[in-house]
Amino acid sequence: MGHITVVSQRKMMLRSVLSGLFLLFYSITLVWAGVYSPPGLYDVEHQTFDNGLQVILKPRDTARTVSIRLAVGVGFSDFPCGRRETPHFLEHLLFAGTSNHTEAELDALIRDYGGYWNATTSTDDTIYEVDLYSPYTDEGLDLLYEIVTDSTMSEERVAVTRDIIHRESGGKPSNLDAWLYDNGIGKSGLDKAAQFLSQGCTRKETAENITRDDIVATFNRYYVPNNMTLIVVGDFLPHRVREKIIQTFGRLPASTVSRVSQRLATAYTGPLRLSGTLNPPLGSDAWIALAFPTNGFRGSDYYAHTLIATYLDFVLYDALRTESGLAYAPSVELVNNLEHGALLLSADVDLEHVQDATAIIQRELDKLRTDPLDASSFEAVKRQELLSRVQGIEANSDIADYYANSAFELKLYGDFVDEEERITALTPADIHKAAQQLFSPDKQLVIINEPTLTYGQLALLLAGLCTFLALIVFRRKLFKKNA
Repeated sequence: MGHITVVSQRKMMLRSVLSGLFLLFYSITLVWAGVYSPPGLYDVEHQTFDNGLQVILKPRDTARTVSIRLAVGVGFSDFPCGRRETPHFLEHLLFAGTSNHTEAELDALIRDYGGYWNATTSTDDTIYEVDLYSPYTDEGLDLLYEIVTDSTMSEERVAVTRDIIHRESGGKPSNLDAWLYDNGIGKSGLDKAAQFLSQGCTRKETAENITRDDIVATFNRYYVPNNMTLIVVGDFLPHRVREKIIQTFGRLPASTVSRVSQRLATAYTGPLRLSGTLNPPLGSDAWIALAFPTNGFRGSDYYAHTLIATYLDFVLYDALRTESGLAYAPSVELVNNLEHGALLLSADVDLEHVQDATAIIQRELDKLRTDPLDASSFEAVKRQELLSRVQGIEANSDIADYYANSAFELKLYGDFVDEEERITALTPADIHKAAQQLFSPDKQLVIINEPTLTYGQLALLLAGLCTFLALIVFRRKLFKKNA
């Protein structure tokens, strides 16, 4: 019995030690992988080819799909006002056919590969997307390489693509449309705020005056390997994909790239009030917003701003909807590009409640700027922000998009930034300092979109017009009778 007891005790001690080691190992693993981030999100194969091409490979066997992204460092901000549609024009044109395949044939091939492709142009970059059945990974890379290196870009295709872009943006603008927009007629308050918060252009950007020479020059300048990041995520063999990239994108000749932002935002001293002009022309309610410029993704306060936005989203929902019922869908949006952005706090309200709702938003901003968040509120909002990221990046396409949109971090830091780590490290003092700087009154834009006429005013106007016309008819009849 004694021997059995000793052995049992030793087993219990061994189990205890092993359990402790397991828990230690598990806790270390959680710290390394992140509690909220997808496992292995930052564990990627990152390689810079001899020609400067950045390559990110992330094998995943969770689904029989592969997502390919090509991020090219060119966007709207690389061009002056009047030419900012150039990279968007080029993006469309690359899908319009090559020397080997028409546009319809290219689309058919992608469908045959169980795939889908698209592209987006933003302020800072252009990203090409290919999602397909994983056995056709090589074919997907070949097609992407083909459109990037062999698109015909003929005058005929330029003309067709120009019409497509016009339709995408609501139709070809007439001279009258351009004159009205240039003079602020028909502009919303948010459109007017854009010249202070982002692009700084007062005229509406169109593809009308962009020539084929403009497009070809843009292609030659920016579509070079040392201005590209190629990303492959999903069910593939790394050595095979790496070899395919060497045979295709790895053969592109390097070229010097210099990017100079053409963003010239209009300087202002707030608080500055902006309103729409005949926009909307008719309605029964208003849209209000308080906006503040930020320094974008590269700003040192970017992650503090994300927590501020999350906190205010909850607070304004309670204040404007739950408690007062002034707004149905108040919202807080943090919109960022690389070097600039904006925090926008908005609400839809009845016309008679514009001042009340604006005052409530201002009150919450003043509180956040004046007093630091208490520890419990701060931890709660931090946890909510981290939880919101748990389901944000799951599929291969989600992860590929995340890498593509974060490609600038590779050039700045040599690796992807661990967002969970950055957010977890924030303190209430960081949030308070960021709020004081962000919500400075001299940076504030107050945007109020009210209808030019309410439905009641329109009814009175029509009634008055009808009365006036009736009096004219009556006077004419009376005059004829007396005559």
